[in-house]
Amino acid sequence: DGNEDYLAAKDTSTLNPAGNVITVECWVFPRVLNQTCNLITKGNQYALILESGFFKAKINGITASSGVSIPVNSWSKLTFQYNGSIEFHANGKYVNSPNPALGILTTGTDSLYIGGMPGATGDFNGFMDEVRIFDYNFSDDEIYQMSFQSLDKSNAPSASGIKICYNLDGTLNDNAESGGPKLIFRNNAGFSHPGGNVYKPVSPLV
Repeated sequence: DGNEDYLAAKDTSTLNPAGNVITVECWVFPRVLNQTCNLITKGNQYALILESGFFKAKINGITASSGVSIPVNSWSKLTFQYNGSIEFHANGKYVNSPNPALGILTTGTDSLYIGGMPGATGDFNGFMDEVRIFDYNFSDDEIYQMSFQSLDKSNAPSASGIKICYNLDGTLNDNAESGGPKLIFRNNAGFSHPGGNVYKPVSPLV
């Protein structure tokens, strides 16, 4: 509900891609217009965020914007890739948004946070699905194809390297089984269910 609700996971080597290559993505369903919040955060290393409703990313604590405004009460797929500079995709499609080079990714011991973080001025009010972190980049076609697939060990990208996939279908484990730490619900965060007393939106992947 945007009030100190988030998921957390301990720091592991799989959350610290070597070099300067990373891909981070998820589906989001905001319930509040123009939110400013952290969606996926690993200290100052990397983050996927909303700022006044705009899809942005952080590398080494420096923010870059896609220029894309995320609609409320609707599902959106957000992806950013970094390989010296940031490249954005929204709903599986490339967003032409030039950004400066931000250097080699730093490593750190911070925990991974999803949907918010301790002490944040704003946490995400809404729903999230298919949270993924890779230590390599994809073509535009691959990003689009993966947007509408739930990934697990059987169909995760074949390239060697880190491929963490939390599909959040009733489990908090890394469904790619590649070393991603188990997530932990904090405070009132939890799984949604479309059959509940209060309507919950069904992910586009269902």
